[in-house]
Amino acid sequence: MRRWWRRPRVWFVVVVVAALTGYSGWTRFLRGEGRAKADQWSSTIGFYLASLLALVSLLVWLWRKESTAAGSGVTGAVDAAVAALARAQQEQWSAEEAARKVSDPWPLPVRWAVTARSRAVMVSWPSIHGAPGTGAVPLDGTFPDVAEVFLRDGSPRRLAVIGEPGTGKSTLVLRLTLDLLARRAPADPVPVLLSISGWHPAADGLDEWIADRLATDNRTLARLVPGPDGTHRTLAQELVATGRVLPILDGFDEMASEHRSSAIAAINDVLGPRRQLVLTSRSTEYEEAAGFGLLAKTPVVEILPLPVGDVIAYLVDGTERPARWREVTGALERGEGVLAETLSTPLMAQLARVAYQQAGTDPNELLAADRSTDRTALEQHLFARFVPVVYGTSVGDRPRRSPAEAQAALAWLGRLARRMEGRKTLDLAWWELGPWPVRPFVGLLCGAAFGLVALAALGAVGGAVGGGVAAAFLGFLTSLPTRPQRLDLAQVRARTLLIPGSAALLVGATLGASVTIRSGAGYGLVAGLVGAVAGFAFFLTGRLEVYVDVGRSVSPRRLLHEDRALAVATGVGWGIFWGVAFILWDITTPAALVALVVAVTVAVAFSWSEWGPFCFVRLYLACTGQTPLRILAFLDEAHDRGVLRQAGGVYQFRHSTLQSHLAAAAGVPTAAVRQGVAGGDPVTDPVGG
Repeated sequence: MRRWWRRPRVWFVVVVVAALTGYSGWTRFLRGEGRAKADQWSSTIGFYLASLLALVSLLVWLWRKESTAAGSGVTGAVDAAVAALARAQQEQWSAEEAARKVSDPWPLPVRWAVTARSRAVMVSWPSIHGAPGTGAVPLDGTFPDVAEVFLRDGSPRRLAVIGEPGTGKSTLVLRLTLDLLARRAPADPVPVLLSISGWHPAADGLDEWIADRLATDNRTLARLVPGPDGTHRTLAQELVATGRVLPILDGFDEMASEHRSSAIAAINDVLGPRRQLVLTSRSTEYEEAAGFGLLAKTPVVEILPLPVGDVIAYLVDGTERPARWREVTGALERGEGVLAETLSTPLMAQLARVAYQQAGTDPNELLAADRSTDRTALEQHLFARFVPVVYGTSVGDRPRRSPAEAQAALAWLGRLARRMEGRKTLDLAWWELGPWPVRPFVGLLCGAAFGLVALAALGAVGGAVGGGVAAAFLGFLTSLPTRPQRLDLAQVRARTLLIPGSAALLVGATLGASVTIRSGAGYGLVAGLVGAVAGFAFFLTGRLEVYVDVGRSVSPRRLLHEDRALAVATGVGWGIFWGVAFILWDITTPAALVALVVAVTVAVAFSWSEWGPFCFVRLYLACTGQTPLRILAFLDEAHDRGVLRQAGGVYQFRHSTLQSHLAAAAGVPTAAVRQGVAGGDPVTDPVGG
């Protein structure tokens, strides 16, 4: 990254400030000397015209130099962004795989094949290869060799993976992502694992959506670079357009049903013969979408049920007192009831292992009369045990929680799941936790504070009018969306942070000129310098914002810290700037008035961030008993215990069926829930929570 003093754009702004300062000083001088003589008029006009011509010439030169330097640096910027994105993906998904305990005690040997069911929703092999007479490529495989199968000679390096709920599709593509990253050569595309559930094909094409997601989760990728046609686009758009990204799209079935058929069409629009892509979906939902059109050029494989022997070994090995499993393993070997069918999916097998891993538990509860004949009842039983068990066990540096704490956590998670079900989303984002828009409310508070400023400065009538206008204006201003979709923490900030910096420079120069005319050159010089320093600091902040290290993995907490740091820096910086400006404008300004101006400025920056309204939301949710006060710490612990999974900057429940179960359980009356204690199911209402 070039030093700031070597950037032409920096000197572009410096020239603007210097010119405005010079003009203000020259204006002050003319007012003092007068313009009585014609020759003075001519010389004055000549000075202004000559300086204006010189200024324009210098600015044009600087602007062209900036454009040339930017264009020559695109290739290096893209290469650096690709390498950093690969590091971030490796760090993020390695940590996520460990958190999901995929290797505890070992990865389940998930198998897949091109079955009759998958062939029914797949185009022909000649269509896949784009050549007549070409035959099938062997794509059958198991969990450890997923990358080898994907990269096999003759493979189109496109794949759709279908299967029943809980068969391990998400875990499989997570392993594929990590294996492809480990084998990746510098010229290969970076595999990027994305949850596709939030994509709206009618609003965004696939490439636009992928670029927006990348820019949201990685701020550096929101940096604008010149494209081949001379227009500017983000680094994320550059990576996608040039094929430097291999999208691995998980959860096609989790999209709204009305979007799936159009999603297939949108994918086909960009799926050229060399385009690489992976997609996962439940079988039924994929078959429904395929009824409106098949996914072009893409083979489809189906995940197969786990063999009984693998399930038994997974349940018994490494657990305390393995003899406790004798009756269950016998029933599995005989294939009795629905037990073998239910535990043939990795999700249910893992839930059963977690629920009955400890010596004090009784796996024979799985053989109860109602559960041995009803798969839904058996699955609900395993879901009901899961959360209390993982909270009642120490995990890493997390100590075991008491039964009351586990029940409170279960209730809080249930309320969050119920809210997510109501919003029809699988993303648990900290900036969307509020039950109602908070920013307009904060804006009205800022307007009321501004009214106090006007009251002190203008008197009763003027203060009332000024306060009312300010309240309405700030309420409207702060209600404007800063995150229209998921672009808030990256693109919107990266594109607009230069505006406050440039505005501050101009305001500083204008302030210097105004104070010079009003109070003299001494005060004007000080005011201009203060404005220039403040604006220049904001300019550098804006530039540095775009250079955040993309090589670091993204997380909800990191996004919160970045948004908070930006809000604090902006609020404090502008507060100091306007406070000094008021003092310099009139040295007799009351200290209380200056303090109120600073407070209003800080409050506006606070409310216009995402961290500011989040502070109000978490306080409201805690006071109403819906979540703990330290909501992010609570979500971090739920992730560490395996209840939540991390998908970029948001959390999701471990599985959509777990979210649905917790949401349904959150609406069960307390008395109805407590009766399950005798049968071994935990209560689901909080105790003292």
